[in-house]
Amino acid sequence: LSCTPTDEEVEQIMQQLIFRSPTATTMGQSILRHRFGFRGFPRMTLKALGLQFGYSPERIRQIEALALSQLQLRVCAGTIV
Repeated sequence: LSCTPTDEEVEQIMQQLIFRSPTATTMGQSILRHRFGFRGFPRMTLKALGLQFGYSPERIRQIEALALSQLQLRVCAGTIV
């Protein structure tokens, strides 16, 4: 996609996705919270998240990538206010 939001827009939009989106999975939300350290959540590595959820770091990376792609689609579609 050719949509490129500013850093501030990305943070605001990610928080909206993570905390208010009905389409984001609970696991995707949790992974993004911990990967980016939103709202006081500690930043965690893929390996640490994998241990916490019982998945491989690669699977955690895939879930993170899916959540981020959902975010990008919503940004470019203008569906996040």
